[in-house]
Amino acid sequence: MPGRTDYLPNRIADLIEWCVSFVANIAPEPTDYGVDPAAFTAYQGILTDTQTLVGMASNPHTRTGPVVEEQQEKLRELRTATRALVRQIQARPETTDFQRRTLGITVPDRTRTERPAPTEEPVVTISECQRHMVAIKIRREDGRAGKPAGINGMNVYYAVSPTVPTHIGGWTHAGQATRMNHTIAMPLDVPAGATIWVTANYYNGRGEVGPLADAATTNLPGGQVRLAA
Repeated sequence: MPGRTDYLPNRIADLIEWCVSFVANIAPEPTDYGVDPAAFTAYQGILTDTQTLVGMASNPHTRTGPVVEEQQEKLRELRTATRALVRQIQARPETTDFQRRTLGITVPDRTRTERPAPTEEPVVTISECQRHMVAIKIRREDGRAGKPAGINGMNVYYAVSPTVPTHIGGWTHAGQATRMNHTIAMPLDVPAGATIWVTANYYNGRGEVGPLADAATTNLPGGQVRLAA
């Protein structure tokens, strides 16, 4: 249902009630929902077996350790089978939102929230430098933890040059980072002592990028690990 993070209830009694309603709505004509009749019959069998075990586990006269374990296993099977059927229904192009609401499954949110292209630039610092590895930290301009709202991750770049590149063509893309700590594996042919520059920019869900951060720099050591200044 709209607004719920998961259409399946957690409580056993609520789950069984939900599945019974789910079956009742599909049963008159499974093909109207894109469900194979044979698969639907098998699902009904799983639900019936689950109901039987739940009843036994709820009855003091029949509740035993093995019965409870079997009930839990059957509940897991029921949830798995339910989600498989729902995925099939959701993937069917002809499935309508009215049918989704009738079944109690997720109705897609089609209200698109427009987010502007990133305007903030991250702050990049070098935290560690080994012979062929440069570890960096990426932080927000305001010092707060995590990525700004609407940002999916960061593009990370490096350059091997005596001076900082003045245009994007002078940088090598080192990959994308979704965490604020990132490690760059330097090519093996970069010599010891080489001057390394590192920068990054934010990107959003549409792939739009923001401005490059002020570059951080260090020199590759000649075999010993050192912390960057």
